[in-house]
Order: sequence, then C-alpha cells, then structure tokens
Amino acid sequence: MSRTLNGTLSTNIIDGCLTLCRCWEIVKVSGGTLRLTDHDTDVEFLGETFASDGGFTISNLESGENLAVDNAEMKALLKTNLVEQGDILSGEFDNATVRVFLVNFTTPANYTQLPGAYLSRMTNGDEDSATFELMSISNRLNQNTGRVVIPTCDADVGDSRCGVNLTAFTVTSTITAVTSQSVFTDSARGEADDFFNYSKLTFTTGNNTGRSYEIKDFASGVFTLQEPTLSPVQVGDGYTTHRGCDRTKATCKDVFSNLDNFRGFPFNIDEIELMSGPT
Repeated sequence: MSRTLNGTLSTNIIDGCLTLCRCWEIVKVSGGTLRLTDHDTDVEFLGETFASDGGFTISNLESGENLAVDNAEMKALLKTNLVEQGDILSGEFDNATVRVFLVNFTTPANYTQLPGAYLSRMTNGDEDSATFELMSISNRLNQNTGRVVIPTCDADVGDSRCGVNLTAFTVTSTITAVTSQSVFTDSARGEADDFFNYSKLTFTTGNNTGRSYEIKDFASGVFTLQEPTLSPVQVGDGYTTHRGCDRTKATCKDVFSNLDNFRGFPFNIDEIELMSGPT
C-alpha cells in the first residue's frame, strides 16, 4: 500500500494544522461496512460519508516510525444508529478489517492511509459499550495457521471433530446466589470440584439470555467465569452447561470414552526432551 501523503497533507502536518481528523472504515465479518470519523461532523471523503456519531472511538493510538499501529483501542458505544449489541455478541466485529485515514476535513483530497489493521476479540464489555484492541495487520504473522502439534486435543468437546454426544453430560438449572457478574452459585449442584471447568455456561433466562461464557472454575456449587457478563446476573436466572474437558488423553478416554476421536499428539517429544539428548 502506498504511503503517499496526498495533496498538501505533508505541509498540514508540519505546520501543526488543526483541521486534521481520522476516518476509519470497518468491514464486518458478514461484509457490511461502517464508515466513521472522530470529527464532530460527518466527513465526505473518497465518495463516501464518514459518520461522526457512529458509536466507535479510537483511544490510546500509538504509531511507530512506519505509521504501523503499535497500540490502540477501539471502543464501541452500543445502542447507536450504527452499532448494535447483537452484532457485537455474534462476533460481527471479531477480526473485522479496519482502514484508517488521516484527513484534512476542510480539503478531504489531502489525506493519507495508515497501514491496515483489524479488531481483535472484545476485551471488555457491558450494556453500554464494548472495547476491542486494534491490531496491526503484521500481527497476524504471530498467529498460528493450521493445526499445531501439541499433546492435548485441539477439538472442542461435543463439536463435529470430537463427536461426543453431550446430552448425558448436560445440566439445566438456576442460579441461587450472586457474588458478582463473574461469580455466582447454584446450591443444587453436587458435582465434584472442577467438573465444569473449561466448558461454557449459556444463560437461558434473565438479562443475559442467549449469551455464553467460558467457565474458569467450579467448586462447591460456585461458578467463576473467565470474564464478567455483559448484564447483571440475578438469582433465578436459568442456565445450561455441560461437563468440561481439559483436552487430555486421559479425560478423553476415562470420562468420555472417546479415545478414537482424540486429536492430540500425547507421544510427541517436546522441546525439553529433544534438547536433553540421550541419558
């Protein structure tokens, strides 16, 4: 992508021009596009309208010498005309492509496009907003592509690759006490500690109906989630969850009787063993 400063933008920057703004274009997973700006009025740019009240703001933006995004957060304000909570929860913005422009809003022909970026998964959220990390496209080079040879299974319990029928391992119940939006109790639960670890809990009634959260810990009827729920949890909220899986060969064999579908490589030599040599 060209790093050309179109028009007189280079002079604008050197002179400390006060008519510069940022415009960004977000392409959602489904293909829909949002065009937004941090200017206080809409900006007509590249033949499109970039909305000033679209519900997204960028903060903590830092750039390196090559203008790559080193550190940035993008916050979505929910219940606006352009941003809906349903889109956030359904993952429409997870890994969405983002194009960021620096524009002179008095003469939009003077602009430059910063290096490409994308939105990571939501890092924090509540009923009014959701925060994403804005990552440089080059960061994708740090991510694994394809299968990784590791001792543990890389399938999700109950999915098509795992093949386990979770019906016999599933419970449906209600919450009897609430400590916080990530810690609550079901006094009816008599399963052993860690029984539901690594599984997901899906709310069937209450403020969080239809939302699923990963269970970090289960002990003595108390559930602790990996992250707080978007809306407050209340006594009487219904939920469903199932036996968790730590993805080990032993659990696959002894708990789920599913060793034929185990997707890990438990006999693979790890780096420590490889480097140690013969004894």
